[in-house]
Amino acid sequence: MLSFALFAAHRTVNPGWAGLALVIAAIGGAVFFATNRSFAMLALSNRYATATDDAQRAALVAAGEAMLAVGESHTPGTFLAFALSLLASLLMAWVLLRGGIFSRASAYVGMLGFGFLLVFEILSVFVPALFDVAMIFAMLGGIASIVWYFMVARRLFQLA
Repeated sequence: MLSFALFAAHRTVNPGWAGLALVIAAIGGAVFFATNRSFAMLALSNRYATATDDAQRAALVAAGEAMLAVGESHTPGTFLAFALSLLASLLMAWVLLRGGIFSRASAYVGMLGFGFLLVFEILSVFVPALFDVAMIFAMLGGIASIVWYFMVARRLFQLA
């Protein structure tokens, strides 16, 4: 939803880049929902609840464990969705910088936060031995992105 609001705020100033950020965010969201295992896990849990013997339950538990392994966070299976979302956020922060509607501080905090989160995602997925180091990037990026959300929300309320 925030991507739509930021696109709307920049549709006359920088429609091309803001639109590209919106499209990338939408694709990232679609990939996340398409690869999300929660709906399949819900179906398996319903089947488990109605299973009549231990063999059925064991088969459903094995299927659930396999599904969880595929959809585990910070693995190549979830990387694309998170990477696209973070790239869209980075691009939108850059649009904020060029658009002049939001403060430069808002843009820089967003680029810093989402950049750190992207580094975290790359390290945690492709260099798992550096997961502890990656967590430093996650903490810095998480704090910066929270600050960014508040800065952007404040300005959107002012624009409204």
